[in-house]
Amino acid sequence: MTSPFETPDNQPWISVSSKLIALRILRIYPLIIIPCVVAIIISIAVKNTVLGVIFFLLLILCCSLGYYFIYFNYKSWGYVERADDLWIKHGRFFRKLSVVPYGRMQLIDITAGPIERYLKINKIKMHTAAATTDAEIVAIDSTIAATLKDSLSSKTKAHLQGI
Repeated sequence: MTSPFETPDNQPWISVSSKLIALRILRIYPLIIIPCVVAIIISIAVKNTVLGVIFFLLLILCCSLGYYFIYFNYKSWGYVERADDLWIKHGRFFRKLSVVPYGRMQLIDITAGPIERYLKINKIKMHTAAATTDAEIVAIDSTIAATLKDSLSSKTKAHLQGI
């Protein structure tokens, strides 16, 4: 194993849905676009074309950088179901790897807000006895989320019963 963020048996990481990009864009871009558009309109109203062009270029730069960070955040997410545990990784600049043993899982939450429901994706959160070890997988397609929930539930029951 060359990196702590690789699975020990080199299983491939299962990626989350590419709809995560659309979800992040729908959440973040209004925070970028609205102030810039307001600033552009104000600069046009006061007849300061140079300032309007500067805000327009700032808008393009912020949207481009935002897309870059959103895309690489999407590429960083992955999970692997193994025999005894579930591995979840994410983060491009600050990486995080969570290894959740099936025997420690107590609760599996599936959530979806209005944007997630529109995109037909869910977030799965696994709770364990320790409060700091809760792990989550974002942007899972609804059908895959249902299958993963059933798989995790059955593996958790099997490990709790000592099978």
